Amino acid sequence: KVLFIKGGHTSETIKQVLQDLALLKRPLNVTLKEKNPILPFDDTSFIERMCRKYDTSMFVVGSHSKKRPNNLVIGRLFGGEVMEMYEFCVENFKSVSAFKTDKVTIGAKPLVILSGLDTNDDELHVRSILADFCRGPIVKNINRAGIQHAIHISGKTSIDASQKIHFSVNRLTFSGGPKTSDIVPTVDSAAEMGPSFVLQSRRSR
Repeated sequence: KVLFIKGGHTSETIKQVLQDLALLKRPLNVTLKEKNPILPFDDTSFIERMCRKYDTSMFVVGSHSKKRPNNLVIGRLFGGEVMEMYEFCVENFKSVSAFKTDKVTIGAKPLVILSGLDTNDDELHVRSILADFCRGPIVKNINRAGIQHAIHISGKTSIDASQKIHFSVNRLTFSGGPKTSDIVPTVDSAAEMGPSFVLQSRRSR
């Protein structure tokens, strides 16, 4: 499960990012309703206490300030302590509400597509934590009729050497319908359903 935390100050963009990501994770999500003036890179005690309380192994903290606008911190725990976390700036955000595509069933397991983020150890760690966030519990078998959406995460280094990660979600339909017996299903269409945004790396720990 993932714990979603609003920082002491949040922009409308960050509020909507947190809401859309929590919606994407349902029912494996817990959202704290009140704002919490925490600085994850200075003190993780509140995060660890709340994650133990709600039995979550990952967390997302959204905040906004003049120095760090539209800030998002994604982290994971091991043994009840923060193991690693990554801070990003959210850019080019488009909310779920901006797309008219049919939404997916709550709890539907996504198809996660990762491209890039494999040129050095830092990128591999970011790739790993984003994959953990998206995929949910590991299962042995999946009913193809339950595959309704794909999360595409692609990373590349821009001209100024900063790392940018593109995140998008698409609603999938398969040719032949969900009851077809094809061993390898064919995607008939993929329509963007949101959320969609770009993450620019800031720092990690």
